[in-house]
Amino acid sequence: GTETLNPNVQGVFLLLGQQGIGFTVSSLATGSHSPTSAHYALRAADIVSPTISYPELKVKLEAIPAVSKVLCENKGGITSCTDSSVNHIHFEVQ
Repeated sequence: GTETLNPNVQGVFLLLGQQGIGFTVSSLATGSHSPTSAHYALRAADIVSPTISYPELKVKLEAIPAVSKVLCENKGGITSCTDSSVNHIHFEVQ
């Protein structure tokens, strides 16, 4: 079926852009996720930013009311945002 990106995900992208935070979306509904992942409901995104550190980005995302979860991840899964192995940040919206 065809799904539509949750408007809150789009809103997060807009807010980050308005704050001058450059980012690339590395995954919406692609990649390896659990069958019940919010990615497949288009309520989650994985992003990479060259303009802000992962700890700073996590704080910015958590300050957005529509955001319900923020995780720093590497190839092995969830890790600390200060870990040098972090390769993207995952967020989910309500």
